[in-house]
Amino acid sequence: MRKFCRQSDGAFDPTLGALVDLWGLGARAVDQVIALVTLARLPACLVEIGGELRGYGVKPDSQPWWVELEQPPRAYTPRTLVALFDLAIATSGDDRRHAVVDGHKISHTISTLTGRPVNKRVASVGPVHKSCMQADAYASAITALGVEPLASRT
Repeated sequence: MRKFCRQSDGAFDPTLGALVDLWGLGARAVDQVIALVTLARLPACLVEIGGELRGYGVKPDSQPWWVELEQPPRAYTPRTLVALFDLAIATSGDDRRHAVVDGHKISHTISTLTGRPVNKRVASVGPVHKSCMQADAYASAITALGVEPLASRT
């Protein structure tokens, strides 16, 4: 996880776990569930916890675990399907992943600079990786860094 901290210039910091828990935005255990499934010698499963998914093995019809990415409101993008064949996807962003504190919607991603939820207005990201924990690290870093508006890219 320190690699992700370096790659994101500190936008992702695994040492903020206690602070994230304090805000009520703590992590979940998708990879741990897959580890239990593997230990139980089950041939295949799809695990989803809070927008994080990981497919293990293939379905009885030999197809991978196909999942459709939910589009943020007012997003005019084509339908997107992902085959989770021994892969994970972790969604992040302000659209679905947020909390309400004192009547205000806050991001579930904590800034490493301020210790407060970020305000980058990232609707949704969904990195894919073999490990759900690592996909979530990328999702957190992308959300914390934000995106540059299209108008400023010229």
